[in-house]
Amino acid sequence: MTEKNDLLTPEQVAEILGVKPTTVQTWRARRVGPPYIRVGHRTVRYSAAALQEWLESREQRPNG
Repeated sequence: MTEKNDLLTPEQVAEILGVKPTTVQTWRARRVGPPYIRVGHRTVRYSAAALQEWLESREQRPNG
């Protein structure tokens, strides 16, 4: 994926997750997506490490 210290744009996060950038924006507004960092008034970035942790926390394992 990326280096742990990398900061990703919302577009990069959307590409990694296979969703539209507007979906990532909606998640932010609803506070349900991966954690993000507000760098400036309009600038948002995502920590690659935090994104990976968020993905791992959502992992589902089949009962078996």
